[in-house]
Amino acid sequence: MSFNYLWTLKEATKRMYQSFKEDIKNQWEKTDWRILKERDRKYIPVKIKTRTRNTINGLVTYKCRDYKYYDEQLKKWVPVCLLDEKLQLPKYKRTCQDIKNNVIEHFADGKKYVDILHTMKQTKFSTTSVGRIFQEYQVSKLDVPKIKLEPNQFIYISIDDGHRKFWKFKRNSGKYSMRLVLFCTDNVNHKLVNKRVDVIIRPTKTKIGVQKTAEFILEQGNRFFENFDQAKIIICGDSAEWIKDVADYLGAQFVLDKFHLVKKLYVGIIAGNKGKYFEEYNTCRNFIENGQYDELIKYMNEILKNHKKLKKQYFKNNKQGIENQGAKWNIGTFAESNIWYILKEMLFNFVEKYGWPKIIHQFTLKILFLIKNLLKVTLFSVKIL
Repeated sequence: MSFNYLWTLKEATKRMYQSFKEDIKNQWEKTDWRILKERDRKYIPVKIKTRTRNTINGLVTYKCRDYKYYDEQLKKWVPVCLLDEKLQLPKYKRTCQDIKNNVIEHFADGKKYVDILHTMKQTKFSTTSVGRIFQEYQVSKLDVPKIKLEPNQFIYISIDDGHRKFWKFKRNSGKYSMRLVLFCTDNVNHKLVNKRVDVIIRPTKTKIGVQKTAEFILEQGNRFFENFDQAKIIICGDSAEWIKDVADYLGAQFVLDKFHLVKKLYVGIIAGNKGKYFEEYNTCRNFIENGQYDELIKYMNEILKNHKKLKKQYFKNNKQGIENQGAKWNIGTFAESNIWYILKEMLFNFVEKYGWPKIIHQFTLKILFLIKNLLKVTLFSVKIL
């Protein structure tokens, strides 16, 4: 009898998936048994039932217990399945989270519905089921409660741009820019108080302009805060001219991001000169932290005139941003960290870790899972141009 490789592989694959399903079944039933022994005695077992869940390895049929407990507020007995709560499996849904994660992950790679189905043949899914999973994660605008501001209270607005490539259904990728606007009223123990975030998403090289950005800030500021028009606005950001122009348009003070200042200073003085010029570097840094712009420029022109890597013009062009470093009301700037942690870290790195995508649906950007996870730390909304 000749050896049939294809037949053997098919049978081996079938046995492999069957083994996976048996393992899942056994683990769930063991968990149910452990819950029975360790449960709060207010939960009374009612019956053992058979339930079928759709996992990425196929349909898994297992046995679990239904319980009931008496709700003092409702004054009636309430049914509950403790295993479903433990495994975070919705009562009326058969599809497990591993299937949803697989579907969303392959959307990010530009796969069609049929291509996604080929990655999970054991699930008996259809293209309609795949479409329903995608539709669950559409993002809607948030309606947030307003925060009341006192007259002349400082409101800190950090703005910056981030850029990333996104996949489109037209099978081509486009680079999009995200103009992040973050509002807060204070910084207590490195935690921003009354933090509110909004973002404008647009194709890269699509001009917004200073006026539109300023109007967007005023619009969202009045949406997030009461008496926003009576507040003292502080614009925080890097040295981009459009940020300083927005501050001028709003009649606000501008504070330059200290991260960029220190980086320029370090590269210009220390980089390439290890073990040298630490005293000069610390002197300039003290001038910056105290907002001593004139002393800083004088020191650079006289003492550091031979440091060709030091971009003195950068510091000369940011007089107000440096002078406000020493202001009593300055709580620090955080534009660069906002872009990383809110847009890149939470949207993209978090996505890459857990298999959640970056995607444009119907030729507009839809940020999947961002709102649901970002709400744990701040309130966020999206505007698409």
